[in-house]
Amino acid sequence: MIDRAELKSRGMNAFKANYWPCVGAGFLTTISIAKAGGGGSGSGNWSNTFSNSSSSSGQMTEDEVMGLIVLLGAIFLICMVIWVVGMVIKAFVFNPLLIGCRKFWVNNADGVARGEDLLYGFKCGSYMNVVKVMFLKDLFVFLWSLLFIIPGIIKSYEWYMVAYLIAEDPTQSWTDVKEKSSQMMDGYKMDTFILGLSFIGWAVLSAFTCGILAIFYVNPYIYATDAELYMYLDGSANYGAGMSANYGGQGFNDQNFSNPGYNPDNNGYTSNAYTPNNNGGNGGQF
Repeated sequence: MIDRAELKSRGMNAFKANYWPCVGAGFLTTISIAKAGGGGSGSGNWSNTFSNSSSSSGQMTEDEVMGLIVLLGAIFLICMVIWVVGMVIKAFVFNPLLIGCRKFWVNNADGVARGEDLLYGFKCGSYMNVVKVMFLKDLFVFLWSLLFIIPGIIKSYEWYMVAYLIAEDPTQSWTDVKEKSSQMMDGYKMDTFILGLSFIGWAVLSAFTCGILAIFYVNPYIYATDAELYMYLDGSANYGAGMSANYGGQGFNDQNFSNPGYNPDNNGYTSNAYTPNNNGGNGGQF
């Protein structure tokens, strides 16, 4: 089980250490992951129009029925065009932007974030692979969601780390990153879900401020914490509690995790940074 308090504390510290760039990156991250909403309330008006223009017997004439069919067909076609255009924009613009945002947040956790990281998905040299991998992720999550929603939710958490993995190495294939993400999230899907729920109080406060608090505080805080989760599960070198084979999965309270320079073999601190092999773990597998 992950230590949510430790994750959130580290995320908050990373956010505050680079406040204004994080606010800007948080705004772009929100845009990149926002789902288009839609739907109008005009159907009732059309219904009233046809109702008022129907014959005195209360039945629609043949011309009115044909007109309604044509209208519904036109609405369906327009919606399909809008959906296709939206998917294209998402695939070629917002998904690469999301990759850059993920790279920014991970680098920010390391204290080396730069504004140019936000455009990494476009400038990484593997732009089309980024587009392909993220499109396949969205497609398969959607297809799984057709099975009564729940399987899609499960898959979205199973492939939760795909964007981070592509941000780390944009040349990876969809097969590789989905397998790596599945391994990383094995046993941690519910923990990740609960971590997200732990921000619900902040979401309520954001609603009362019409989203202002979300822009300038809550969203960057969440994204920074999310990056900490990735680094923890990825077993990054400065995260002694990582889940790679050499870390032993000791958890966030591990002394080596809190003190990167600690070397248990020498019973104290050394000038060298912490390395996984110095951990006293039992060599658990990824």
